Amino acid sequence: MLALCAFVPKPRSNHAFYQLEGLENLSHLDVLDLHSNRISRMEGMATLTELRVLNLAGNNIAVVEGLDSLLSLTELNLRRNIISTVKSIGHLTALCRLFLSSNQISTLESV
Repeated sequence: MLALCAFVPKPRSNHAFYQLEGLENLSHLDVLDLHSNRISRMEGMATLTELRVLNLAGNNIAVVEGLDSLLSLTELNLRRNIISTVKSIGHLTALCRLFLSSNQISTLESV
């Protein structure tokens, strides 16, 4: 099967993404790179069941959430956000690489 990858280059500051939307029909997506935007919530990814790599570094994310259906995820990059709480990533058994540096983490739940 052909793997689909989406790399979204860093937009100009006045054209940044603020939310994850329009991903519903990308169920075979393999890589999603939306680093250096202004995304604040990790939502709208329920149909990305084949996603292996998710890069949301350099956004405005405060809570790690919305990963329930991403069971194929092997790499998660959330560096340089404002994360204070990491919830429910223990079920991500395929996860090999987790990047959380440069955040404000005070709580780790179900890791």
